Amino acid sequence: SMQLGTILVQLPFGWISDRTDRRYVLIAASIMVMAGGITASLTIGAPFAVLVAIFMIWGGSTESIYSISSAHANDRAAKADLVALSSAMLFAWSISGFVIPGMATALTAVFGTQAFMYVAVGIAAAFCLFVLWRVFQAPPAHAEATFAPMSAQAPLPAELAFSSDAGEER
Repeated sequence: SMQLGTILVQLPFGWISDRTDRRYVLIAASIMVMAGGITASLTIGAPFAVLVAIFMIWGGSTESIYSISSAHANDRAAKADLVALSSAMLFAWSISGFVIPGMATALTAVFGTQAFMYVAVGIAAAFCLFVLWRVFQAPPAHAEATFAPMSAQAPLPAELAFSSDAGEER
């Protein structure tokens, strides 16, 4: 259900974030993570269909945060910094994917199974506050930009026909 939720939540979040200030979409996603985490903690023993729906929303909003944050960071970065930025973000995401579940597991042993969701809620709340602070500290990244949907999987036809040297054929 979490993978399906990622598709159902991430697609509209991505569409909206391409057309608005991504920070507002990040705030919405972190609020959904908090709401989903609290709801999941309060619905122990709920019908299976209810739990599936809760985890679809929680998982979809949780997984959307990285991709939207990555797009936002890339909006602000210089072209020369994109590879280093991408590498640093992936490294931080990977480290947190190792450290945070370990801490949550240790807390679960002490506080019970709800501890995992409360850790997720705490992280989402801290992230939401950080993004809110950034909204007031910096202008939107692409306030003057216009949106033009393009395929990321295939190069433009002109790039296939010509090299970067004054129209020379490949």
